Amino acid sequence: MLSDRFGRRPILKVMAIIFVLGAFGAALSPDVGWLILLIFFRCVMGLGVGASAVVVMVYLAEMAPTEMRGKITSLGQMMDVCGIMIAYLVDYGLSPFFAWRWMIGLGIIPSFLLFGGLYFLPESPRWLVKQGRIQEAAAVFRRVTTLGSILVAMAASVQSPNLDRLVAEGAKRRSASGDGGHGDGEQP
Repeated sequence: MLSDRFGRRPILKVMAIIFVLGAFGAALSPDVGWLILLIFFRCVMGLGVGASAVVVMVYLAEMAPTEMRGKITSLGQMMDVCGIMIAYLVDYGLSPFFAWRWMIGLGIIPSFLLFGGLYFLPESPRWLVKQGRIQEAAAVFRRVTTLGSILVAMAASVQSPNLDRLVAEGAKRRSASGDGGHGDGEQP
């Protein structure tokens, strides 16, 4: 999988760009004489949407604490279905006007939202650990949830000698600070 090699965020950015190009190309396709062009750009859109849906689910599962992983990935699937329903409702509202170009072109909006939102999200800590970038993974752990619960989940599913050291350091920090491992003096 490309996201295993390059990371979840970069691949999602590429998929958002592919979807924008597909939606833009399909919406601006010439009429009947160039039907093959419309079909080509619809396939490009399908590649962008399909690949991003898979990578988003992987990203959500990797970011979620073990005890919430099923709930979060189920919620992600529900959001996919809600997005499809919204697209159908918008298309239904535009159908009396024969505005097929608008129906397709409005697909640019969610891809821009995905692309923009990725600048605020960290890379998957699981991917960072697999790449040997332990310190960055630890920073992401601290940013998104309590260090201890995520490290325990990661230790159970990722084989890395560095991860064992990181878990031991986290345990020492928790016991030394007396704040439950949060490192900032705040309780959850």
